[in-house]
Amino acid sequence: MGEKQSQFEELLLTHLDGAYNFAYWLVLNHRDAQAIVQQAYAQAWQEFGESCEANARVCLLTLVLRTAQARIHDRSFRSKVIGFVPLRHRPDSPRSVNPDAKAITEESGPSFYNALGKLPAEFREILVLHEDEGWTYQQIAAALGITWEEVASKLSVARRRLRQELDDRRRTEE
Repeated sequence: MGEKQSQFEELLLTHLDGAYNFAYWLVLNHRDAQAIVQQAYAQAWQEFGESCEANARVCLLTLVLRTAQARIHDRSFRSKVIGFVPLRHRPDSPRSVNPDAKAITEESGPSFYNALGKLPAEFREILVLHEDEGWTYQQIAAALGITWEEVASKLSVARRRLRQELDDRRRTEE
């Protein structure tokens, strides 16, 4: 094994679980998520250089995002309800005082994940990148090719829609 390949694997292998988690929340299908991560990993190898070495996790997740978006676009993807798959909540991520943000940071369980799964992919990707992965608005904006103001706006709408889904579920369960 060459030095470059060894360095590449050392930097990226530790992030494969996070990449898979992110891909799954984008496409809501285990087989597609695996294929997306494999394709993104292969692409990361082709593009491996200083930019990827500086922040391997961001590099890999950005490639996962682009690959998933292409797959979603190609298949005319539609959101659907999904089963319970826990997100990893990072204890070191900042807690927001926004009441809608609490839907992401404080709730869990099957109802939460089913509600998250009902959101369109564009909202799930921003929610997962910001709330679960801890990305800044600027990092998300760069990955999505939009302004940070658009990220803030979409994140606000996504939180509101998630809160509405959760409230609707609670009403139907009562």
